[in-house]
Amino acid sequence: MTRATAPRPCAGLRRRCSQLGRPCHAEVVRRGLTLVCVMAASAACSGDHVDHADHRAIATPPPAAVTSPVARETAIDLRRACGSTAIRPGSTLPVWARAGPALPYVITTEGNAVGILFADPLRKAPRSDGMNNKVLWVVREPRDGGVLRLDGRLGAQAVHVERPADSEPGEIYPSAIDAPVAGCWHFTLRWGSNTGHVDLLFQP
Repeated sequence: MTRATAPRPCAGLRRRCSQLGRPCHAEVVRRGLTLVCVMAASAACSGDHVDHADHRAIATPPPAAVTSPVARETAIDLRRACGSTAIRPGSTLPVWARAGPALPYVITTEGNAVGILFADPLRKAPRSDGMNNKVLWVVREPRDGGVLRLDGRLGAQAVHVERPADSEPGEIYPSAIDAPVAGCWHFTLRWGSNTGHVDLLFQP
């Protein structure tokens, strides 16, 4: 089967040029053909090279990853992590800790106590905004009337807080922690026979 050949616009022009005994471009200039015509004729006379770009599959870049609202709400904020502790969103509070509000919180390394951050971020004392560094501690094991003792250390600096088991509902201990200097503080929690460890970041 013979493939049909597309007519070449230059053929007639070349024959006309040959009859006049002139180079092809001179005849084009004499007749005042526009640059567009010259380009069209040149493209048509380029031989058997046919541009098949219109028939090629165009690679489309993959769409940018979209983070769903649910993923954002359950993401751990590593940018505000301190030591081995990260800030977690309130939507992920453990079931046993839901006596407190769904605010950002930290959890001990042992997983037996959470500190719900009413002040977020925590700042060194005294705060310039008039707030205090309120942290509501919710413990997994029963308080049994025992006092919660918090001992924090940052280098040579130390903080000690004690809270009685006199708040409701649930196994909670409201507290306010005044750290004298900014930095990553390591706290040990003790209530009854239980111990937990957590790191808290205090900003300037």
